[in-house]
Amino acid sequence: MAEDGTRLPNTRDDVSTVRLYVMRALYLVNVVLVGSNIWPQLINPSKPLPLLEGVALSFYAALSTLSLLGLRYGSWPSPSHCPLPAP
Repeated sequence: MAEDGTRLPNTRDDVSTVRLYVMRALYLVNVVLVGSNIWPQLINPSKPLPLLEGVALSFYAALSTLSLLGLRYGSWPSPSHCPLPAP
């Protein structure tokens, strides 16, 4: 509660629990399906990769890596809870 009696926003209330778990489940699906196909090709290619194919594989590898972060940090705090001062 704030000093004036109003309720302060809570970051846990910003996203419902069901939506949070659905979002995390989709991140997990992305990590498993995309990551399991892309990372072996990128780490141990059978032949040198053409330029655009290497760029595409790198993009998908980054996407699966960021999805791992989404599993942990699925609900970011709202800007009002950011410790940095507003510009």
